Amino acid sequence: MFDDIKAIPTQDFIALRGHTGGILKTGRVIILNGDIGPFNPEDEAQICGFVERGGGLVCIGDAAEAYHEYPLLGEALGNIHGICALRSEIIARVVTPDHYLTRRLDPSFAVQESVYLLNGVPPDADLLWRTSWRYASYTLAYARSYRQGRIFCTSLGSDPQTQEHPVFRQMIDRAILYASGVETQEYAKRVAMIGYGAIGFEHGTAMSNVPGLEYALVCDRNEERLAIARGAFPGVQTCTDLEQVAEDPNIDVVIVSTPPNTHAAISMQMLRAGKHVVSEKPFCLTTAEADEMIRLAQEYQRALTVYQCRRWDPDYLAIQQVLQQKTIGDVFHVETFIGGYAHPCDYWHSHEPISGGVFYDWGS
Repeated sequence: MFDDIKAIPTQDFIALRGHTGGILKTGRVIILNGDIGPFNPEDEAQICGFVERGGGLVCIGDAAEAYHEYPLLGEALGNIHGICALRSEIIARVVTPDHYLTRRLDPSFAVQESVYLLNGVPPDADLLWRTSWRYASYTLAYARSYRQGRIFCTSLGSDPQTQEHPVFRQMIDRAILYASGVETQEYAKRVAMIGYGAIGFEHGTAMSNVPGLEYALVCDRNEERLAIARGAFPGVQTCTDLEQVAEDPNIDVVIVSTPPNTHAAISMQMLRAGKHVVSEKPFCLTTAEADEMIRLAQEYQRALTVYQCRRWDPDYLAIQQVLQQKTIGDVFHVETFIGGYAHPCDYWHSHEPISGGVFYDWGS
């Protein structure tokens, strides 16, 4: 039966999650959610043989409960067993924070669903999520090697709302990569910042507090700012030439923190140089620039993202919630003011040719 399943790129599973119809087979990973079956012995042998030869198996939602009693699948999963919990609030907590699958993942998150709580997992498993239910502790997710392949199993994910939770989505995305055999050893990424302005210290502090990132280089045309950067972050190198950043083979990631009208040109220069790029907000000033930046990132197979800090501010989130819930109906007019009791901003933030305008700059 599995020969008839269309192979899809692993990244496409993100868009299909919640609509899998029970099983998907990517180039190197089979994903089961418990909706297909029962398996006959030949089907079961094909799945387990695929994993034994180096393939990956990702089980989500009801898969653990549905397949753990099969002889071959049960062995592959590690002879797990558990109990069924009625629909209630389940708080998943990270058990092993330094594992490939949980690094920098939120330490806990809550969902509402009925779930198969695992009270017996294989001794060689890496425990990832656990929860407390009726004064006892249970496993919600684990990973293990099986012969030449890898298996990830979580009993969360039977509810569509759980599947849409950002932490769950992030874990499943990683699980697919893990099961496909991706290298799990993390090496430090050396980061360069272009433009050490008002937000430079905050970016540098954040980088210094993230395991796996090394704040290596600051580029700015202003020597005074470079001196401030060296004083704040001893050991960081500085330069005044963009070409030096682009040509440095030891720089992996570049943060573009210059005025918005320069974001596109600098980001594209760094992408062509093979760097991953994080752009300050706003991403750029036109959709044409955005399209070209995204095209280059795809062409050079590099990550490209934007630092959308304002979208996580409490006031912005409150407005978003009000609009999504249609608390105030359809919006037809917006007025906004950004300022205080001091003199109005005389820097580029309020100069439209540079920033795109105050609403665009601060609202993005």
